[in-house]
Amino acid sequence: MHEITHNKKAIAIALFAILLGGCKGGSGGSLGGDNGGVSPNPGPTPNPDPLPIVSKINIPSSISFVEPINGSETQYIQLTLSEALKSDLTLYITTSDINARSSGKFKNYTAKVSEPFTIVAGETQVKLPLSVSNNKYFENDVSLTYSISGPIRSDYTIERGQSTVTLSDIDGEPHISFEKLNRTLLEGESDTFSISVTHPSSLPISVTLEQSGTVNQNDFTDTLTPEKTVTILKDELSVTFGVTATKDDISEGAEKLIYTLTNPNNVTIDEQHKALTIYIPGDKRFNDTGFVTRYDGNNFNNANPQAEYPNQDADFGLDTDPDINHEDGRYGFSYSKFDRHGNSIELGNPNYYCIRDNRTGVMIERKLEPVTLPSQKDINDELTKYENDSDGYVRNALYPYTDESSKWRSASHTYTWFNPDSKTNADNEGAKEEEMQSAIPIDITCSYPIENSKDKRCDTAGYLSNLNQFAICGITDWRLPTPNEARALLDLNNDISAGEPQKKFLTFTQNQTIFTGSTSADRPGSAWCMDTHTGQMKLCVKNIHQSIIAVSGGKE
Repeated sequence: MHEITHNKKAIAIALFAILLGGCKGGSGGSLGGDNGGVSPNPGPTPNPDPLPIVSKINIPSSISFVEPINGSETQYIQLTLSEALKSDLTLYITTSDINARSSGKFKNYTAKVSEPFTIVAGETQVKLPLSVSNNKYFENDVSLTYSISGPIRSDYTIERGQSTVTLSDIDGEPHISFEKLNRTLLEGESDTFSISVTHPSSLPISVTLEQSGTVNQNDFTDTLTPEKTVTILKDELSVTFGVTATKDDISEGAEKLIYTLTNPNNVTIDEQHKALTIYIPGDKRFNDTGFVTRYDGNNFNNANPQAEYPNQDADFGLDTDPDINHEDGRYGFSYSKFDRHGNSIELGNPNYYCIRDNRTGVMIERKLEPVTLPSQKDINDELTKYENDSDGYVRNALYPYTDESSKWRSASHTYTWFNPDSKTNADNEGAKEEEMQSAIPIDITCSYPIENSKDKRCDTAGYLSNLNQFAICGITDWRLPTPNEARALLDLNNDISAGEPQKKFLTFTQNQTIFTGSTSADRPGSAWCMDTHTGQMKLCVKNIHQSIIAVSGGKE
């Protein structure tokens, strides 16, 4: 029994040794093997496949542009890639309005709808375009969204693909003005007047029309509200209102109605065009010739109508009135006087600056008495003194012609015809004279005041400029008369026995010929001028000195 037990233990030990030897065998599975039962080194474990490179694409989250001064221009939004791509990539741009406009008359920019652009392999930056427009429209800054999108690929991702683009306005607050500054309305007539802005606005615009002038409330009606406030609506350019001159049977002179822009809201008033002046003549009649006698076959001084010689001038017009009052003009002419500020004064007051033709509403400057101007040699001597010591000349008030300069509106002064406006000069501006030295404002044909003024030249534009700068009678739109207006100044009746001569009111120039503002279409080197004794209209070369009489207002 003991021996059997011992044999079982021996067998178990042997089996364990066999099993242990098999576990240490080589790849051949033998129990022994060439390496003495030790398994060989299997070597390093291989790395897995590397991850692909993914480029991150971005555009700015926000960006601002200023609209161009005019038209459209292209701005650019910068796209960046964190890594260059190995092959071209096509992406797509789409825009959408926030409060900017991509269409319509106030368009801010040009829209894009899935517009393709290509990122070329190897690039890390791309400029994306946006066309921005100036819309001539006053508004706050506006915005839009600018987005990119693309196909699914493993080598890129759009990290930030939308930008808010802000467009800044440069148009500024619009200016408001009357389109026309002067009108004449005959009794019973109506007209419409326009107030306009330089460019539209996103805000409503309003102004108040302050009323003044010599009219009374019975002389006219208008379509304005009692508050005289007008509004130009958002996006609009103008507003109109109507005025009617009241038709009545009252015999009265011309009246003046003035509307002035005040109290601007969301707009700036154009100071040079802020007032509208409407002249309302007393009736619809115009100046006649002043002839009140008739031709009878032998003479021209017959007071009675002539059956054998009908339709004579004395039978028609204003001068046929039986009871002619010569206090304010002769034979149908009627005038009023005004002081230097534009106030109406008595007819007997000798200190007037302007007169008004009550028949037509035309304002006429008063010419001062003739003066003798220095010779060219005397003027040259003064210029030499000034050039040698300009400070001393001015400081010591050496200028000897102050009296002549104070009479710069003298009837004896003459000017060349000069008008730089190509719209009214028949493409020939005429003869511009030399500018005077400011300290010696005198020439052999005209003079100007010592006070500060510009355009001191002996030409028509220079003279009118000074009349307007000094606002003679409060008027700033003096001009030369038309040929018809020039003729209307004349009373051609030489018989002054019934009253004082017409020149009691119209102090004509010493020179017999005056320039008008009209140039010749087929002879552009000449302008129309008038003989103040005969009323004859003729052509005068623009570079020859003539007298002038300035006017303002009247019927256009």
